[in-house]
Amino acid sequence: MLTQQKSPQNHIKPGTLRRYEAFNALSSEQLIPLAFELELKQANKGDELIEFGSTTNNLYFLFEGEVVLTGRSGELLFIKAGTEDARQPIAKLRPCQYTVTARGRVLYFVVNRMALEQLIRLAPQDPVPAGDLTMSMMARKHPMYLDFRKELKENRIKLPSLPDVAFKIREAIGKGDESSARLARIVNTDPSMAAKLIRVANSPIYRGRSEITSCQSAITRLGVNAAHELVTCYSIRDLFKSRSDTIRARMKVQWEHAQDVAAIAAVLARMSKEYEPETALLAGLLHDIGVIPILGYAEEYFGIDVDDQELDVIINELKGEMGAMMLSKWNINRIIVNAAEHGSDWMYESSKSGDYANLVIVAKLHSYIGKKGMSALPRIDTVPAFHKLSLGELTPKMSIKILEDAKTEIEEARALLSV
Repeated sequence: MLTQQKSPQNHIKPGTLRRYEAFNALSSEQLIPLAFELELKQANKGDELIEFGSTTNNLYFLFEGEVVLTGRSGELLFIKAGTEDARQPIAKLRPCQYTVTARGRVLYFVVNRMALEQLIRLAPQDPVPAGDLTMSMMARKHPMYLDFRKELKENRIKLPSLPDVAFKIREAIGKGDESSARLARIVNTDPSMAAKLIRVANSPIYRGRSEITSCQSAITRLGVNAAHELVTCYSIRDLFKSRSDTIRARMKVQWEHAQDVAAIAAVLARMSKEYEPETALLAGLLHDIGVIPILGYAEEYFGIDVDDQELDVIINELKGEMGAMMLSKWNINRIIVNAAEHGSDWMYESSKSGDYANLVIVAKLHSYIGKKGMSALPRIDTVPAFHKLSLGELTPKMSIKILEDAKTEIEEARALLSV
């Protein structure tokens, strides 16, 4: 007989139900309460889930593992979670024509047939075509978005912490201890970080008359603020990782995009007296940092069945808010928090000059030049941020020419992030 046990997981994710055909007709508003009512159950090898001839009014869905269906005459049918056969209820005919047995540890859930049929009858019959919805509306109706929002409200979304060395430097500066000797002692606890600062101090952008060989000398040459921002930049790289091959590939693309935007922002900053290049570099690198907790959540939520298009819509809706939340938690300068919050809002209207969000928006638009999807972006001269940058008589053609002329500088700035 079946020995039912509770799974370590409390409930089914609403998005997970979309894997099963029986739930595809339901709206997001129906899926969410249903999912939270369901409970994953566990069976061990040899346990019987359904007996031959059963007339139960429940539908059984396989979540993990494999079951064997044994017919009256001994014929065998195997169903493995994640396959096309598992998208349907297990042995849904009544009375049941098979005995269903676990081949090993399995997870499954049970839904009352009549309750599900009632939900399907109440589901919207003529949904609005997705093409007629704005991207924001699409995101806000998605089960993962709604589930993420619920868990965020209940403080169950774990936000990444600021890496240790960057945190200690920020803490020391916050206490007024900004001596290069003190900061060097902190950085030297991470030999890899110390080596990076020394290499940057000897790079073409900062190179002086003599070669730097110590971390303290590097910080003196760079300046406390620049060293501080660069340490944060180098610390961030370790956050872009994942156990999932699919999510890890997205993290890699995200990191490369962040480097492009950061390098362009730093070069634009050097052309203006209103911005600090190192702060611009950090603002560009962190402008999409909110993607990290969203991708981490998606890894658990979707498993291997990540729908890239759906995930992109959700990310675009949440990343600004999540980025601002993360950076505020880290006590990052408010001007950089603002750049993360508004850096993807093409129509952002800044009330002041010198707003790093303006710089990030223009740098981001430039980073897409010549890439797929560029045609869907606004023209650069229609973006308010473009007209806020004090770079003289800037036109779209001149802007592109400036960056072409500064190609070497952009490559040097990009190289700073790759040391």
